[in-house]
Amino acid sequence: PDSRFQGFDVNWYFLAEPGTPVVAPVAGRVMKVDQIMPGEPDMSIMINQTGEYDWIWEIDHVVNVRVEAGD
Repeated sequence: PDSRFQGFDVNWYFLAEPGTPVVAPVAGRVMKVDQIMPGEPDMSIMINQTGEYDWIWEIDHVVNVRVEAGD
C-alpha cells in the first residue's frame, strides 16, 4: 500500500499510463471542473445525477480533461 494513505484513505485511486482513455465512475452531469493547484495540470471533476448540488461524486487529479460543466 502507498504509505501516504496510512490506512485511513477511503477514496478510490487508479494509476494509468498517460493517454489511457477513462470514463466516469457514475452516470450523470458534469457540475464543475476545477484546477486543483495553479500551475499544475491535474483537475477535479464533479458529477451529479440530479443537476443539483444535493450530492457530488468528485474525481480528483485527472489530466487532459475533455469535459466541461453541463456535459
